[in-house]
Amino acid sequence: MKEFTIEEIKDLLNQVMKEKISFFEMVEVINEKISEAEVGEFKDGDFVAGLGCLIILHKQINNYSAKYHVLYAKTNGRLHYYNTYSQLSGTHKLRLATETEKQELLDALIKEGKRWNAEKLCVEYIEKDISEIATDFKSAVDYLHEDIYQFTTGATKNHSFKLSAFNRLMILAEAWNSFDEFKPDWEDTNQCKHYPLFEFVNGKFEFSNVIFSRSISDTHMSNFSFKTPERAEQFGKQFIDLFRIVLSN
Repeated sequence: MKEFTIEEIKDLLNQVMKEKISFFEMVEVINEKISEAEVGEFKDGDFVAGLGCLIILHKQINNYSAKYHVLYAKTNGRLHYYNTYSQLSGTHKLRLATETEKQELLDALIKEGKRWNAEKLCVEYIEKDISEIATDFKSAVDYLHEDIYQFTTGATKNHSFKLSAFNRLMILAEAWNSFDEFKPDWEDTNQCKHYPLFEFVNGKFEFSNVIFSRSISDTHMSNFSFKTPERAEQFGKQFIDLFRIVLSN
């Protein structure tokens, strides 16, 4: 809460007495200063608590909403990342978390294989390979710090399942390449891109081998190319069920 000095109060009263401002304008000034003080109470990276949740705060937007790095819902034990919370009902509902509460949030992160980096002010994964981190659509989206965008497109019922699998594979491939700090550049003829191939053996869809290209691209290569042949093989084998949906009838 903003505490006014005697000088500040005198100055406001003098302005009212001299009719420079009205009494109501004085009240508005006081309310604005109180609001500004409340919004600026917390800083980026603070652990705050309230309303049944623990939050690593990013930025207080106003008295009713804030952006967060992590929100831990104590009611169901779920973690949410990089979003906006809009149910604060005023900053008086938030307070700095206790050491016990802070550790509770950090422990919840550890259970998901993550930790809080106080220097970089971000959530990071604990020494795991991307094959253990981005294992499905949701975990890949979380790794990329992206929001899930709900879109509709014209498609037949028979094709919708195939399109969904293709979309999941593209997001997973992007996450894996981001981990490896690799971005396929088809205009760079010196860059090797490795991608998995598949085949049917006695009617069974199986991983075949890995080949590479520097400049030739097609729908398959352009979306599922990787930095090394080992990574391409690993991706192809780990998500072979999705590839089976995309590449077979």
